[in-house]
Amino acid sequence: MPDLPAEHVAVDGRGPAVLLCSGLGGNWFDWDGVVHLLSSERQVIRSDRPGYGLNPPAAEVPSIRGEVERLRRLMHELTLRGPTIVVGHSLGGLYAEALARTHPSLVGGVVLVDGSVPTPSRTALSPDCRDSIAQTLAGLLVGSGVPTLVPTAHRLLIGSVRESGSSRSEVAATVLRGRSYIRALLREYAAYPRLVADLMEIRGSAPLLGPALVIAADSGRAFPSSARWIRMQRRAARELRAECVVLTPARHHLMVDRAADVAGLIRSAGSK
Repeated sequence: MPDLPAEHVAVDGRGPAVLLCSGLGGNWFDWDGVVHLLSSERQVIRSDRPGYGLNPPAAEVPSIRGEVERLRRLMHELTLRGPTIVVGHSLGGLYAEALARTHPSLVGGVVLVDGSVPTPSRTALSPDCRDSIAQTLAGLLVGSGVPTLVPTAHRLLIGSVRESGSSRSEVAATVLRGRSYIRALLREYAAYPRLVADLMEIRGSAPLLGPALVIAADSGRAFPSSARWIRMQRRAARELRAECVVLTPARHHLMVDRAADVAGLIRSAGSK
């Protein structure tokens, strides 16, 4: 990347562009299953946010506008073919929506994969104060050896890298137990109230012009929390004038356990 010398970007396949934005704590390898199915007919781009994957940490507090500008520059450097379908998982949906609203000429459609439903919240702490606390906590966790447990927890909860002993599995384990990863995760979590506030501000001034699709994960279990989550996803889809598709049974990381369905829905979104 000429203007982004430290940027790690995975680009697979040829054809109309699809840009994948991971959720909180997500990395490029979580999308391997989807990319395998899409790259025969799409150019699929995966770029981790600062501190995740193989990217170095950033000095700045995580922000919507900062990430949107990073993605805009990346898209410019890659000279992507035609309007790009932008896919955001969970928290990554906030960035995907903001990019579509602020740069409509670059985005041909948005797909939110079990996306975060932005709900304004009040906090007495400033973004800088919350960020400072997050960094202090990260230092304590690193010092106590907690990051060494993260690869196992990730495999049990998400299971995105299944090839035990493979080079990809080793890279994933190195990323997940790294100092930068736990620090980036806690900093972004601490920034959530500010991220939501920034997106709500953008919503008030920039319409969502292109088509949108919401893919929701229904556990299939008769839990009140599951039913509430699906109601929230449907309401979010209505607010965005988006189509809503519910996959059952499914877990939050749909791109892992329902990769074929997610790839098919992304493919259909790009053909409209």
